[in-house]
Amino acid sequence: MKAWYPRHTLPMMLGIAAACSGGEGGTGPTVPTLTCSPGPAPTVMNAGEFRILNPASSAGCLRLPETGPAGAEYLIAALSTAGQVTSTGVTIDYAMQGGASGSVNVPASAGQGPSSPLLDAWREPSTAGEFHSMLRQRERALAAEPGARFGAGAPGLVSPPPVLGVKDTFKVCGNTSCSLFKTVIATAKYVGPKGAVFLDDVVPSGGFNQEDIDTLGILFDGGISGAAPNMYQIDTTAFGRESDIDANGKVIFLLTDAVNDLSGSCSDGGIILGFFFGGDLLPRSGSNPGSNEAEIFYGLVPNASGGCAVSKNYVKQQIAPVFIHEFQHMISYNQHVLVRPGVNGEEVWLNEGLSHFAEELGGRLLGDGPGQGSASSRLVQFTLPDLLNANDYLLDPEAHFLITPDNSTGTLEERGANWLFVRWIADHYSSDSLGTSLTRQLVGTALMGSANVQAATGATMSQLVPLWQLANYLDNLPGFTPVDDRLQYPSWDFRYIYDTLHAQRPDLVSRKYPLRPDSTTTGSYSRAGTLRGGSGRHLRVLQTANTAAVDVVLARKNGESFPDDRGVRFGVVRIR
Repeated sequence: MKAWYPRHTLPMMLGIAAACSGGEGGTGPTVPTLTCSPGPAPTVMNAGEFRILNPASSAGCLRLPETGPAGAEYLIAALSTAGQVTSTGVTIDYAMQGGASGSVNVPASAGQGPSSPLLDAWREPSTAGEFHSMLRQRERALAAEPGARFGAGAPGLVSPPPVLGVKDTFKVCGNTSCSLFKTVIATAKYVGPKGAVFLDDVVPSGGFNQEDIDTLGILFDGGISGAAPNMYQIDTTAFGRESDIDANGKVIFLLTDAVNDLSGSCSDGGIILGFFFGGDLLPRSGSNPGSNEAEIFYGLVPNASGGCAVSKNYVKQQIAPVFIHEFQHMISYNQHVLVRPGVNGEEVWLNEGLSHFAEELGGRLLGDGPGQGSASSRLVQFTLPDLLNANDYLLDPEAHFLITPDNSTGTLEERGANWLFVRWIADHYSSDSLGTSLTRQLVGTALMGSANVQAATGATMSQLVPLWQLANYLDNLPGFTPVDDRLQYPSWDFRYIYDTLHAQRPDLVSRKYPLRPDSTTTGSYSRAGTLRGGSGRHLRVLQTANTAAVDVVLARKNGESFPDDRGVRFGVVRIR
């Protein structure tokens, strides 16, 4: 099944929502001329077939055979498939050169190619990105401390379930490092079967009314009847159950302008919309003084003026996707840390990919209705940010990690890669059409990161990353018929979607399709750069009728071979 939503609905859904190829020339660092002599046997494929090759087995050489009367077209992806997380990320320099077979004679200066539009408009890390990255790292560190947990399978304390009108006192991060905390007194304005929404007693005027709060509560747990679909049902089906350390059976939503204050004046464009912090599921202590010892989310409120001013309509549109995203983090922390002592939490790249996948599920499964703000549909409300993040990643995959390093601030491009990868493995390694059997397996385990993915899929990262990166270009490519469904995204028609977005909002989507490989029609090609964990460079080789074989050589910039721990691979597919 291709594209879960009929094509004729996409322009309506997406329409009301808030470079050139390289390779033939250029300048860059000086590297030795790479040769492919005598070279391996040609890599013979029929149209639609792929190969994953280790450059170490052929001295870095890939040979595409001579063509017949119909010519040929290939897509090559040079990648680092390394799945380990390091402090600064797995990187390796590379040089890739091409030419007619047996006579690779490219200039010794390997061209970097034209700079990408994305790099030309590089953005400083946002306040929101830095803040959320800090939370994920800090909660993992807290979980690693001796005696940090309440105890596996046992509640830490017993609190009475909240009732309408009851007041309670909470601690909220008072700065973006959570090194100090504010005390907030709030009143329960909604209590449902699984959730309770508290509103700060002192918030700016013109904010949420009772109807707005009821709408948010019903979106979360379906109201008194627990009517499905709702966010609680969607997330617990896809990822497993949350904890209940206070034994009150409720997840708390605290809406407070203390969250607005974290973003300052919003001058950097990064607004902290809301968050979950795993420290709230651990005992209050000297290293964890702000723990509320409860399942709790924090969300911002409308603010017409002063500080980080956000409209009521804006908050209504953003807050539900934030909570379905953060609920996955809460469930993950329970499953990885509390249920399975000794584990300190999922790695950030996979954790974020799963939370953005939760947003997609909300967009697909929650029906249109109140609480959308100005979004034209629930699908737009929940998934448009993911599509835009993915767009920014696909503009230049080489420039960004899939396997994000510990020092990452959680860039939007990385989040786009994280979501795309989880979406792709869910498409192909799940037993249900939504992909939730796989995501539940990924969350309900003591394994983390790449080891988790490999156990759940039965495939290695050196197999998965090349297939995924090839699919990132080949999805719905006109005239291409794959022999393996993994070269596509069965759940999306990304070419149609990005074509639609580009036509309607070129300020947000600058190309009809964001991923534009380097291209050569002569076989001559030269480029040097850096491969990052899970990412790399794409090259199209177009051969005309009755032309000689083409060699493509991949090595270090100094001509040496790649170390095994970088997992460098060629992904190759014959398009026609």
